[in-house]
Amino acid sequence: MKRLEFTEPFDYKLSPFTGWTRKHWEEAFFVLMKGIVDSASEGGARQRIPGQRSHHGRLADELEGFSRSFIMAGPWLAQSKTGKYRYKGEEVDVAAFYRRGILAGTDPKHPEYWGDITDYAQHLVECAALAWSLYLSKPHIWDQFNAAEKKQVADYLYQCTKVKYHKNNWLLFNVITNTVLKKLGMAYEQKQIDQNLEACHRMYLGEGWYRDGNVNRIDYYNAWAFHYYYLQWVILDGESNPELAEIYKERVREFARNFRYFFAGDGSTPCFGRSMIYRFGYLAPLALGYYLNCLDLEPGEVKTLCNSGAKFFFDQEILTDANHLSMGYIQPAAEITEHYSCGGSPYWAVKAFNLLLLPGDHEFWRSKEAPLPIHQGDFSVPIKSAGFLLVGNRRTGHVQLINQKSHHDNPEYNARWRSL
Repeated sequence: MKRLEFTEPFDYKLSPFTGWTRKHWEEAFFVLMKGIVDSASEGGARQRIPGQRSHHGRLADELEGFSRSFIMAGPWLAQSKTGKYRYKGEEVDVAAFYRRGILAGTDPKHPEYWGDITDYAQHLVECAALAWSLYLSKPHIWDQFNAAEKKQVADYLYQCTKVKYHKNNWLLFNVITNTVLKKLGMAYEQKQIDQNLEACHRMYLGEGWYRDGNVNRIDYYNAWAFHYYYLQWVILDGESNPELAEIYKERVREFARNFRYFFAGDGSTPCFGRSMIYRFGYLAPLALGYYLNCLDLEPGEVKTLCNSGAKFFFDQEILTDANHLSMGYIQPAAEITEHYSCGGSPYWAVKAFNLLLLPGDHEFWRSKEAPLPIHQGDFSVPIKSAGFLLVGNRRTGHVQLINQKSHHDNPEYNARWRSL
């Protein structure tokens, strides 16, 4: 195991809390992306990332590694002129890598075909990641496909409209897959988009917080699922329903106001709830919220939240020797994985790399990091709708989460929901 040793110099003038610049986000992407390229199958569609197998099986696991890595590549490609970079003297052609893998994975005649999509399949999760990143990287990937190839890819994604989803945050995967197909001018189902947005709307609790399904599972899925996918819809097609788009913007605004109290002085947050191997993935709605200019926090505070939230983990030994994100938290920890976890699962963390949608000359990167609440004084902040109390101590930099409401319906996981 190892930590990421940055070669980029730190800038403590603009980033007094972390020293991070946009180049550190890029360097982290370059290292992680090289690990993904090196562990790809011959046809490029499957990821051979070492680790436990999920209950979904090997085929879904290998798709998962591919699709989730694409989450970090999409924003980078959106701002890249060439779709390539150099790493230790070697050229990495990111755009070509995903073009090749997507065509192989969606071709039923190819040996690396991802398989037909069935009810409740893990593919439904991964197709949303594929679709979003395909949209972001459109000039480099989608626009390079010929008409037959576009139809092949779109037909594969359209399978998601013909099957059943779990009645929780999964419904938003359908929304994004459908909406991207809509934006690409391919067949889609508007009725599903509308129905699934409304179904998840009924899970809203207030103050920017959702429960997941019909149980009070209230955790970081609020960030890396609900707000993240709602903001994707706003970016993709919010102009089709401006009133609804404003509701989602206001909710992430409320969420960001109270979520900043989760952050300790070192950039860590309380480790609780499901899927903690997704680590810093909860930064994603802050990135997209800032991109949409719908947060009411100062740029410097958002910059500190994002930089310190990522830096905390990259300062730990979270990388394998092959530059993969490990199965764990601040170190490998099999005891915090779930039955749906596999070697590619930790790459939901890279949703945070949507921050790279902000170009290098954006004012965000020129703003100075500002102190967070934990740097400014002690606090005791209730989030009544979620049943949380955040208690921070400025001297120690520690934040405690007291949980009075959220729980899991599976007793096996409930120890992860106690107050921390």
